[in-house]
Amino acid sequence: MNKLERDILDILSDDCRMDAAQIAVMLGADEAEVRNAVRNMESRGTIVKYTAIANLDEEEDECVEALIEVKIAPRSGSGFDGVAE
Repeated sequence: MNKLERDILDILSDDCRMDAAQIAVMLGADEAEVRNAVRNMESRGTIVKYTAIANLDEEEDECVEALIEVKIAPRSGSGFDGVAE
C-alpha cells in the first residue's frame, strides 16, 4: 500500500461519503488517480464496504426498552420449572 492509498483510507474512514473529487482536492492529487486507487483497493479487498454508524438513541420511535428484574425462589420438588409454569 502506498502513501496515497493510506491517505485515502484515512479520509474515507472519517467520512465514507467523500467522493474522488473531494479527496483529490484534500490531497492535492489528480481525481482520476484517486478514483483508480479506490477501485484498486476495492478489488484487492482492502476496502471491504462503506457503512454508516447510526446513533439510534437520537431517533424518536414508538418503542420502549425496559429492564425487568424478578426475584424468585425454587419450589420444593419442582425447582424453577414449577415457578416458570
